[in-house]
Amino acid sequence: GAADDGTTASTGHVAKLLHAPVVLVVDAKAMSGSVAALIHGFATFDRDVHVAGVILNRVGSDGHEAMLRDALVATGIPLLGVLRRDDAFTWRDRHLGLVPVVEQPVDVERSLDRLASAVDAGCDLDALVRLARSAPDLTTTPLPTPQRQGGAVVAVAGGPAFGFVYRDNVEALQAAGADVVAFDPLCDHALPPDADGVYLGGGFPEMFASALADNVPMLDAIRTAARERIVWAECGGLLWLCNSLDGHRLAGVVDADARMTDRLTLGYRRATATVDNPLTQAGDELRGHEFHYSTVEPTGDALDLEGRFGRGSAGFATPTLLASYLHLHLGATPRPAERFVRVLSQRRSAREAGESPVRFPPL
Repeated sequence: GAADDGTTASTGHVAKLLHAPVVLVVDAKAMSGSVAALIHGFATFDRDVHVAGVILNRVGSDGHEAMLRDALVATGIPLLGVLRRDDAFTWRDRHLGLVPVVEQPVDVERSLDRLASAVDAGCDLDALVRLARSAPDLTTTPLPTPQRQGGAVVAVAGGPAFGFVYRDNVEALQAAGADVVAFDPLCDHALPPDADGVYLGGGFPEMFASALADNVPMLDAIRTAARERIVWAECGGLLWLCNSLDGHRLAGVVDADARMTDRLTLGYRRATATVDNPLTQAGDELRGHEFHYSTVEPTGDALDLEGRFGRGSAGFATPTLLASYLHLHLGATPRPAERFVRVLSQRRSAREAGESPVRFPPL
């Protein structure tokens, strides 16, 4: 069950749900005997979390390693590996964490090769595999699968600026009947032909704002799509649809201006739609999370949001648009995927028959 002490959805919480052993990777830089107290704390804080081994990271020297090994004896927890401090392992990061692989694929591949060699040399891989296999088999209930709602083409943004899309979301759309086609708002000049709808996921459009602004044909294409098709945008996709981002003129689909700040907005959200939109009806609930340093003004009022730290309204919606900071995960609930594809399919059928676009049907 869910914890109520702030640990819900933590690694420890997930480990308990899976009855899986835990290997602590401890940043041992500048530590000596205190490493034992740290590990003891993790091992005893929650007895339902089984801390079964330790890997020491960023160890400075042979002498440093010896001190740490001596300190660990008192914990009784096996030491399964030691990784030395090495600037070659300094990872690429910025304001929201790691730089996405899609931006630096060659560098990432080289870094992983170096790291793999160090892990192979410094860790007891056989012991780690045995430990992993010790987790018990579990009987689980399969997640609900979206039912096919017809046929439609969904253009999904990708490339360096829009690399954050849950694969489960794409698969849910496909299960509901969508033919998913990728496009890159940075370098493509048009949306995929025959696209009935557009899905704009998250990413780092702020890192590419100038190039996105310069791609005028694509901005024209998404404006046209917003008038004639269906658009679902979340987080980075919302920023691209705004009038501007840090002064760079963008699509202007959403009448708001975006800017980067030094304040992180982070957390899980329950969202109640205030108006009908492509993913849900007014009054229905969506669940997701926010993770961004940007802000938009005005904030919008299409969703009533509730999270750990309070309530508020945000987001923009019409019968053909949903744009907000909320990242949804469609793997757990099929209804938004079914509604999205069903609406696309029925509107496509109406266009092909020369009829007016159909109104949104309830599911």
